[in-house]
Amino acid sequence: MSGENKNRVEFRVGGMTCAACQATVRRNVAKLPGVSEVNVNLLTGHMDLLLDGVDAVSADEVIKEVERSGYAAELLSASVGAVGNGTATAIAEQPVAATKRDETDSVHRSRRIFILSLLLYLPNLYLGMVSILGLPLPGFLAAGGGKGVQGLLQFILVIPILYLNRDFFISGTRAALRGAPSMNTLVSLGTGSAVLYGIYALFRIIAAEGGGDAETAHFYHTHLSFDSAAMLLVLIRLGRTLEAGAKRKTTQAVRQLLDLAPDTARRVEADGREVVVPATELRPGDTVRILPGERVPVDGTVIDGNSAVDESALTGESIPVPKGVGDAVSTATINGLGTLLVRTDKVGSETRIAAVARLVEQAAGSRAPIARIADRISGWFVPIVVAIALITLTSWLLSGSSVEFAFNRAVAVLLISCPCALGLATPVAIMVGTGRGAQLGVLVKSGEALEALSGVQTIVFDKTGTLTRGEPVVTDVVPNAAVYDTDGETVFLRAAASLETGSEHPLAAAVLNYAKAATVVPRSLGTVQALPGAGIGADLSAEIVAELGLPSGSIRLMAGNARLLCDTLSADQMNTGTVRDTSAGTSSTIRNATLEDALRRAAGLAEEGKTVLFFFTESVYLGLLAVRDEPRPESREVIRQLHDRGYKLMVLTGDRRETAVAIGRKLGLEPEEIAAELLPGDKVAVVRELQAKGDKVAMVGDGINDAPVLAAAEVGLAMGAGTDIAIETADIILMRSDLHAVADAFGLARQTFRNIKQNLFWAFFYNLLAIPLAAGVFYPSLGIVLSPVMGAAAMSLSSLFVVGNALRLRRYGRNRYECKGEASKMKTVELRVEGMSCPHCSGRVEKALNALPGVEATVDLAAGTAKVKYPDSVTREQLIAAITDAGYDVV
Repeated sequence: MSGENKNRVEFRVGGMTCAACQATVRRNVAKLPGVSEVNVNLLTGHMDLLLDGVDAVSADEVIKEVERSGYAAELLSASVGAVGNGTATAIAEQPVAATKRDETDSVHRSRRIFILSLLLYLPNLYLGMVSILGLPLPGFLAAGGGKGVQGLLQFILVIPILYLNRDFFISGTRAALRGAPSMNTLVSLGTGSAVLYGIYALFRIIAAEGGGDAETAHFYHTHLSFDSAAMLLVLIRLGRTLEAGAKRKTTQAVRQLLDLAPDTARRVEADGREVVVPATELRPGDTVRILPGERVPVDGTVIDGNSAVDESALTGESIPVPKGVGDAVSTATINGLGTLLVRTDKVGSETRIAAVARLVEQAAGSRAPIARIADRISGWFVPIVVAIALITLTSWLLSGSSVEFAFNRAVAVLLISCPCALGLATPVAIMVGTGRGAQLGVLVKSGEALEALSGVQTIVFDKTGTLTRGEPVVTDVVPNAAVYDTDGETVFLRAAASLETGSEHPLAAAVLNYAKAATVVPRSLGTVQALPGAGIGADLSAEIVAELGLPSGSIRLMAGNARLLCDTLSADQMNTGTVRDTSAGTSSTIRNATLEDALRRAAGLAEEGKTVLFFFTESVYLGLLAVRDEPRPESREVIRQLHDRGYKLMVLTGDRRETAVAIGRKLGLEPEEIAAELLPGDKVAVVRELQAKGDKVAMVGDGINDAPVLAAAEVGLAMGAGTDIAIETADIILMRSDLHAVADAFGLARQTFRNIKQNLFWAFFYNLLAIPLAAGVFYPSLGIVLSPVMGAAAMSLSSLFVVGNALRLRRYGRNRYECKGEASKMKTVELRVEGMSCPHCSGRVEKALNALPGVEATVDLAAGTAKVKYPDSVTREQLIAAITDAGYDVV
């Protein structure tokens, strides 16, 4: 197939009630020309198609095929990919539905039908129990026996119940005629057979009364099955109503996300007036004012004001984030105590929260590989059940049992069998799991990724920006004394900063920040070439050489690791550097620090957990900078949790081994769990080596150099603060830059697929036990048998069990810091903090404290205090250090 014409289209499919319906739609649509991928979600009623090729079908043809399969279809959206050779795709010309139908309509409709059916069923039940319990009857019914009249009245009362629940019969009959019987087919056969047998019994009653045979009339009156048919429909409708309501809860996370966006906004006009307008009227470039406590209506940039914004709707992190001029704000986040003036950048479907909701919905609608078990079974489940029912009927008749007994056993088999539970087992858990993940700041792109994550044995971490804060600071500046004399540190720092202006690496930002603090102004060097995994370099002009105080005749300035230094400068050059001035035709000799001296100094710094950057020209060593990137405060706790859960861990880094091991020691990692001095290609090789040993590998990273490794691993997780390319490559996005999200992701994946396996086991076990029980297999030996009514009730409860079990996932993560079921003992302390003068200050202190594992802190700005609950694993000294590091004092 050509990769040049790709179109993804989404339809809503109505009328699907079980796994057999889902399988039928998928099978029939997959046969259409140009359809390369079909995903049908029974839970949401959505069908997602990937069309490939110039001859792909139109939306109308897809809809007609779904309708021929016996279901309704409506186009929801069409997103067109690259179209090759100027060929327009048929699907792009189709109208796209503007809105999605409110799920509550179907729930309310089902509830109304249930209530009406129940009201009509009650008099039928009374009439059915007259002969059994001897209940009184009106005179006109009791006269002359009245059993024929009673039976006729029961028949009349069941007709409106049949009409109200006609969708079961219409759908079931269509499915049977297509050769793809569904759950509704079983319901139709079971209740229809009960009604037909009731009609037969009614004629026998009338005939018996006409012949004066009171005994026969009484016998068939006690076996009238109109009340049973009515009860079956009432119970099944009740089950469907409860199931629909439970299903609706599974999509609650997505609806909650979309409901968070405010309906109105305060738009600031050109003349300064404020006008309250619907949020849908806002356009990029508009200015909006956001008052304290209001939700942000757009994705935009702050152009005036300061505040702290609660971004928990997006990241799952409840600590407010300080915002000022130039900072980005997102739709549905909550403004704090300040007033913000925001320039609109994105609105509506282009906002970040809309993208999150789409991602969650797409993931929920995707099929996990484990769902194939149900897919394979659902296609032949209903025909086998019908065959078992016929065998049951025949067997009991041949054994000499009464027609009524044999008939009831066959109907019970039809009604107790439940492909619904089988079809719901996987999608309902995926829906709830991905929705809960979104609430925790874990965005899963597909069910396949979630399943892969649940089976991971080895987790590979990038170090910088993942296990560390990603905010490195310069700690040591060591110029080569043989090159620089008076004011050498400033001159060297200017050269270093000038080279780093052309780099996007986090270490470059540290150098530039240090230079800025030292009031050193760098010089632009033009184009800087990146040497992945080694360093950077830039060509020099004679003017720049003179301006930066570099050795005369230098033609290239470089910065990098020890490998690049040793590859560039020989030991002789390091000991005595000869520089030729090409403009004057002369040469001069410079005494350098020896290679051993430079590497020895770097090794000492590395053992302190610092990263060393060497600066040099093509022939002269200039000096080094040491940079330290502190570990995230939660890293050690998360590493411990993952170790306790049985994961094998590995850290991949381009840093010197001494630096990486020193940081790893702080985090509780063994030296053998660290692979250092790696190029991006080496990182991929390490992952491949782990996979070759049979391990399923997950990669956690955030930088551009992580993208190849994220793609190579079975599943890639990108920190939300990472680069766009890493997030695009990753299978799972962690919206908050907090490693607890990593533990949440793995825990949620395991819990979700444990839930799916429980659901599948229940669905199989239920049918394996229920069908023989309904067929009367245990009746001869144990005297146990189920009536059709009990079968219908059991069938409904089976589906409800599966949905209810999946809904337990909504509680996942509420006790995040509990390990192995034992909650940490919490202590409480109140600290007095000096130096806080605004909500921004209190927000920084609160954020610093809550970043510690298991800590729950509330800061009172007016009182100048911080109330802190913390576990035994955190000390009071750590609390004070966190506040001090944030720039405030504890008294």
